[in-house]
Amino acid sequence: MHTNEQFIKALNRKKEEAFQMLFKDYYASLVMYAMHYVRQEVAEDIVQDLMTLLWEKDTYFDSISAFHSFIYLFIRNRSINHLKHQKAELNYINYRQEESISDESEVFQVMEEEIYRIFFNVIDQLPERCKEIFKLHLAGKKENEIASQLGISLSTVKSQKQKAFQRLKERLNPLFFFLLFM
Repeated sequence: MHTNEQFIKALNRKKEEAFQMLFKDYYASLVMYAMHYVRQEVAEDIVQDLMTLLWEKDTYFDSISAFHSFIYLFIRNRSINHLKHQKAELNYINYRQEESISDESEVFQVMEEEIYRIFFNVIDQLPERCKEIFKLHLAGKKENEIASQLGISLSTVKSQKQKAFQRLKERLNPLFFFLLFM
């Protein structure tokens, strides 16, 4: 095959020598063209898809310029479609990750609320003076402030706080107690 016209006629007739020439003369340059859009492995796949389409489908070209328009437009469109698909996949992955993080946040929020509910339930079961001292402690008051506010000795505040912690440890699972004060 010497002319473009002979090449196009042979290609339209699905002649094997036309496809050998197509591969020899066009493959590398089409891969390079596709690589303007996508990475090499994808570019090679796209060019292989083009070669397969030309071999298997009924294609007909009036001229070499129609052939060139078709192959370069095919490569460009497939490359852009690949990028769009890749972007959609990435958006979906990001969405799922955000959703997963949101789901985890909700689970942790529910767990935290349940922990506090159980914690304060145990505190409410403490003896009245012990409960009062411990709630002031949780409010951020120092031992000497609690003693002064309640009109009791510092040693009473310390012993009642210690009693509250001991009861919490007894009634709450050790891991639960550890998580509560992290």
